[in-house]
Amino acid sequence: MKRCMFLFLVLIPLYQIIQSEKCYAITPIYAYVATDNGDAEVGNIIVLEISDNIDLFDPNPFANIVARVPVGHNPRGIAVSPDGKYVYVANYGDDTISVINTVLNTVISNIPVGDGPFGVAINSTGTFVYVTNSNDDSLSIIETGSGLEIQKLDLASESLGLSERPIGVDISSNDVLIYVANNRSNNIAIISKEYDSSGEIEHVFRNMLENSEGGDQAYNSPWGIGVSANAQYVFVSNASGHDITIIGSSLEETTVSVGNIPMGISVNPQGGSTIYVANYLDGTVSIVNPVMKVVSGLVSVGAGPVDLSFTPNGQYLYVLNSLDQTISCIDASDSSVLTSGPLGETLSGFGKFIGGLTPETPTDLVATSISIHEIELSWVDASDSADGFVIERKKGSGGQYSMIALVGSAITTYLDENLSSQRTYYYRINSMNNAGMFDAGITDSDGNKSNEANATTERDYGSCFIATAAYGSYDMPMVRLLRDFRDRFLLTNSFGKAFVDFYYKTSPKIASFIAQYDFLRGLIRYTLLPFVAFSWASINFGLLNSFAFLFLSLSLIAWAGVSFFNRCEPERWMLIRNLKTKK
Repeated sequence: MKRCMFLFLVLIPLYQIIQSEKCYAITPIYAYVATDNGDAEVGNIIVLEISDNIDLFDPNPFANIVARVPVGHNPRGIAVSPDGKYVYVANYGDDTISVINTVLNTVISNIPVGDGPFGVAINSTGTFVYVTNSNDDSLSIIETGSGLEIQKLDLASESLGLSERPIGVDISSNDVLIYVANNRSNNIAIISKEYDSSGEIEHVFRNMLENSEGGDQAYNSPWGIGVSANAQYVFVSNASGHDITIIGSSLEETTVSVGNIPMGISVNPQGGSTIYVANYLDGTVSIVNPVMKVVSGLVSVGAGPVDLSFTPNGQYLYVLNSLDQTISCIDASDSSVLTSGPLGETLSGFGKFIGGLTPETPTDLVATSISIHEIELSWVDASDSADGFVIERKKGSGGQYSMIALVGSAITTYLDENLSSQRTYYYRINSMNNAGMFDAGITDSDGNKSNEANATTERDYGSCFIATAAYGSYDMPMVRLLRDFRDRFLLTNSFGKAFVDFYYKTSPKIASFIAQYDFLRGLIRYTLLPFVAFSWASINFGLLNSFAFLFLSLSLIAWAGVSFFNRCEPERWMLIRNLKTKK
């Protein structure tokens, strides 16, 4: 008996959960860390499976190594693509970018670039990779689709302000501006992605931020650079100045003192603007508040921290300590820290070196207007690793998308309510998991994105004129029932819409006439009773089941109406005389 009770209380609910929910494994998150002995002809990228939960942090780094991928000589900059499928590694010693397939953990191509590639950054759609070439003072621009360098900007030319030794590079959240930290010339180059007369993308120099003569030195051997998620701030670490520079939206510059030889710099990817700076000589990470422009915290890590990167959820920061060859994990919520044992190799990862495979973008998004205030969405889950779906909406084609809902992985429909009537709304939807979210922009044969759709809410026809005149108020329950029937059954098909349009063109004069006579108002109330009943039945029991009810009601109300008409003989003849007089 007890065993049977166990089956009933445990196994049956478990079966129901399995039937009603998709069960997904947690997507692994990886750190791609460069190791190099200096004289070796070939460097390596160690692939470490890490945790986005500090409670699961493993102090034994060797237990987390899942692959070792040979790349070029002296790897420096590293960047993981937004979808987590590729890693781009700048090989300083042989002037190439190695492209790693993260599923196979194999280099699939080596792209020639300029002399001494160092920093790497990828735009949010994963279409362009930007590489600083520190020895020939240039910026290589790689198109990921073709795997080729499509443009190389000579940053050292006089027209570009004489940049020397570009190191750090980062991109604004809208993918329009590229910022380059020039270590030797002590300035910041700003590059703009634009379109030429033929509609082709080109990258052009826009501005140069430099130290003013005789003034404060905003840039002193700038090294790392980062842009806040809202693109309001740009942050630069100054290796020789022992400070960072905060660049505001109007290009105003403020310096904040941090530790000795600040190098790597990282900004929370989940919208926060708090800055984390690796202080190489101090073995610390400074936490800087960009609004107050002060150091708000200091965390001790391993010896010689050089590079640092956030997990996709923005909760944990991993720090590479080059001198003691360890890795530290900082919890961003409370600044607690754990540090691993030594790996036995010099570590580096200049850039955003952490990522995981994001889920595939949903397909077949359909938006359907179902009333004057509601649009229903439906889509197909194309992924087997989504934890949920982010639904975004904008008003009109020129609006800006904003998130309106986050729903679970087992949900593929959504009702958007409280909308304005006769307005077009655009929607897009993306999958997400603990590795993040990536809009793959799946395009069909007609060039339309299958995760974008739009619909226009129905026209607001307002009050039901004749019913309002008969019952005396727009808010009477019977009038509301008739409106609901109109919205659910008439406005959802072309014939019903045509009838409603005709009714609203002709009914105002009839309603005005009815409102003058109590006798007519009472008669219309009786006449409308079967329609009110039919509307109530249709809404609650369905349209077909209500037709039979309507027939019986009409018969009953016709008999009652005749009886009522006979009792009101004097007023009836007065109405007829008035009608004849008006003619």
